[in-house]
Amino acid sequence: MKIYEVGGAVRDSLLSFEYHETDWVVVESSPQQMIELGFTPVGKNFPVFLHPTTKEEYALARTEKKVSTGHQGFQFFTDPSVTLEDDLGRRDLTINAIARDSKGTLIDPHNGLKDIENRILRHVSEAFVEDPLRVFRVSRFYARYQHLGFKIASETKAAMIKIVHSGEISALSNERIWSEIESAMREKSPHLFVSSLLNSGAFQTIFPELNDALNNNDKKKGLLGIMKSVSDNTNDPSIRFATIFWILSAQSDSRPNLVEEICKRVKAPKKFTQFASLMFRFMDISWTSVTAKPKKLLLVFKEINALKQTAIFSNLLNCFEVIWLHEGKCPDKTRRITTFLKECVVELKKININHIDISSLTGDKIGKKLQHAQLDAIKAVQLRYTK
Repeated sequence: MKIYEVGGAVRDSLLSFEYHETDWVVVESSPQQMIELGFTPVGKNFPVFLHPTTKEEYALARTEKKVSTGHQGFQFFTDPSVTLEDDLGRRDLTINAIARDSKGTLIDPHNGLKDIENRILRHVSEAFVEDPLRVFRVSRFYARYQHLGFKIASETKAAMIKIVHSGEISALSNERIWSEIESAMREKSPHLFVSSLLNSGAFQTIFPELNDALNNNDKKKGLLGIMKSVSDNTNDPSIRFATIFWILSAQSDSRPNLVEEICKRVKAPKKFTQFASLMFRFMDISWTSVTAKPKKLLLVFKEINALKQTAIFSNLLNCFEVIWLHEGKCPDKTRRITTFLKECVVELKKININHIDISSLTGDKIGKKLQHAQLDAIKAVQLRYTK
């Protein structure tokens, strides 16, 4: 029985990059022996075990064979005869196919060390094209490591395009794709994840609603630039994700539920869906808010729930400001509008039904009285900003 450290921990330690988990591969062993040693089995499709004390994952060395479409369409083979080199040969990228033994010696059959030195993301073998999920994984690694100088090898880009053209992306579940998207939104440069998916054609496959809006390179550059600007200003993955739909803002009046429908299809959680939908629906309205009809503006504040969900409202304004400035809009007007919207909310919060004379009113008339007070507050702020 031999045990080797493998995968991300080896890669990131060589890059002096922070990591939190360590994976291990076990050679010349069996499920029975692992259980006898106190390991707990957890793998469904292949034998993976938790260490009795550290709880880290230990997987038996395995090979795989493609038997059907999709990420899960593989048959795995584990046996004491499977070598470390066999196991490393099934991995996605050369930088992930490096192992380290108990003495610290590196085993590198696919020249991953050289690719780390040269900052190249390169696939291990032709088997790469058998797993459509690898298009998203490579794109995510690019978003994580590009700031260190990493690039995707040209032959790997070609393999990713081949996967997309095969149609196997459609065999992936929306839940699995979302998991990759959400993880990518937490990386250093999420716009590069989108850039890589655009170049392979995978982005257009999972977000077909954006195809017409991204029909030339200038529009693609605009989207990536907006994403980078917003991502440089926040680490919040839900805000970063929302910027994907900036390119659709012209449709916010005619198709107000468009982004919500897309998010529902790709299985985005409520937090992501809510922020993306609010940004899509109200960014353009907010730009004209100083001269908008007070009743329309009051509806916007209610939709955002700006008086109670102050964090969401603040994040929206910050996002709007970054986008407007990136679009080249006047900095003074941009800051004036965000200040105006903040002042409106401050004034609306001051209005209390207990401070309004409703002694002679009943039913709907009480609500209308409160609404009149709110509209008057908005009009007063607008008057200050339009003099």
